[in-house]
Amino acid sequence: LLTAKTTLKGLASLSGRGTAVETSRFQLIDDRIVPILYTAHDGTDNPDRVIQIEFNFSGGVARSRARGSEHLLNLDTEVLDPLSFELMARIDLRNGAPEPHYIVHEGDQLRQYWFHREGTETIEINRKKLNTVRYLVDRQSSRQLYYWLSPELDHLMVQLRQVHEGKVK
Repeated sequence: LLTAKTTLKGLASLSGRGTAVETSRFQLIDDRIVPILYTAHDGTDNPDRVIQIEFNFSGGVARSRARGSEHLLNLDTEVLDPLSFELMARIDLRNGAPEPHYIVHEGDQLRQYWFHREGTETIEINRKKLNTVRYLVDRQSSRQLYYWLSPELDHLMVQLRQVHEGKVK
């Protein structure tokens, strides 16, 4: 079980949103993540903003609810959810994969995710310098995701940046 919680800080906390919570329930089989259930709540009371994906690999389908609609997608290859792909990348990088590639179920569609290595950087977090490798996570989207992963910390993500329409988050 992997859970990620995001709480808005500063001026963003005035938006009225609560804590966003993502949860991935999966099995780890031979160093491969096999998702079972993924849920995401964005911290609002809007039920159309909740995502739930039930993976049934033996039946070859995933049932999901996203953006207010039900979806049924075929699973004919290895597919990950929007949270477990990050952990799978850490495992694959540890095992020597130079630029991992995944298919991710986003609730209403399957999307390709490519990790493109952009270089190394030393960044400082809490007065500690960490050697990192910066990756662009190319999702064929208008949003660019940048991950800084620390090989010294088993490729733990130590910084994340999202760029959309020139704005950085």
